[in-house]
Amino acid sequence: MTAAASTNSISVIVPAFVPHGDDSSIRLMRRALESVLDQAYPDAFEILVIDDGSPVPVRNMLRAAGFPELPGIRWLRSERNEGLVSALNTGLREARYNLIARQDVDDRCMPGKIAAQIERLEADPDLTLIATGMTVVDADGKQLEQHLRRDGWENILHLAAEVGWSPFCGASVLALSSIFRLIGGFSHDPVWRHAEDWHLWSIWIRFFKTAQVEELLYEYRRTPGSVSDLHRGEQLVASHRIHRKLKTVVDWKTHPRDIRRLADILGVNLVQCGAICYRTWRYRLVVRMPRVAVDVIRRVLPDRDIAIGHDGQSPIWRIEDVVDGFPGTRANHVPADDTIVCCRI
Repeated sequence: MTAAASTNSISVIVPAFVPHGDDSSIRLMRRALESVLDQAYPDAFEILVIDDGSPVPVRNMLRAAGFPELPGIRWLRSERNEGLVSALNTGLREARYNLIARQDVDDRCMPGKIAAQIERLEADPDLTLIATGMTVVDADGKQLEQHLRRDGWENILHLAAEVGWSPFCGASVLALSSIFRLIGGFSHDPVWRHAEDWHLWSIWIRFFKTAQVEELLYEYRRTPGSVSDLHRGEQLVASHRIHRKLKTVVDWKTHPRDIRRLADILGVNLVQCGAICYRTWRYRLVVRMPRVAVDVIRRVLPDRDIAIGHDGQSPIWRIEDVVDGFPGTRANHVPADDTIVCCRI
């Protein structure tokens, strides 16, 4: 990955596996790419097409159909079909810019989608992910459903932790690449198979502020043989498992307030605080932090045994080091008040 041209530079990841290069598939691919090209971008952008081992290279199919070679499109190809998760994670690794959007090859972005999401990001520097509403259409383009989620971090947590729904129309998101990479992208663990995006969002919303644009700005095409049709049973099992876990660790009414309170105590911004909480949770860090933070972090991480003290073996981290890679305000608490917090299973 190279350095981003600006904070609003965007990589659009387009995973593509096209088993049959028929006229309909090519027409849909052209429409999908054109809907991305027609967006208004505030700064540099790239469209990163990940050809996941299609029998005929997607680039060749489109070229033969008269689709022009454009400098804004990068083409990467796997020699064999490795699946959607691998294609998405390849896109995350290869993306040049610090905002990530996604586009599926038979869907389309509606006019103004990216501009609406960028407007929200610019208005709130604490935001890390913005999704939009989605219209579902059938193979003939006939409208089947509309999906609008309510805006607000608390509402998003309520939908996920209480109702048990995936909080985002997955391909509609625009999000920070730094958070994708921090979490590690989409999981290959078979426990989450066919619900990998839901699994990722369940971690993301727990530690980082997210939002919804309450407009129908993405069109999802549902066709026979889609993942949700072919693997509905496995998808439901994985989704229920994610919901049960999230419900036990998140109180949607108080969780965002606790993370904001912890950020104030540590003297960091909300994104940095999320990184501190996530890294402490995932890697069981031993961290120096103000004593007043202990009760708050215990509420934020109820699935970890937060103890005061040190085993004498694990390295001790300073707050300033835990937020490495997430620039912003420097931690401004009083070091003399620090205690050692040990995060255990």
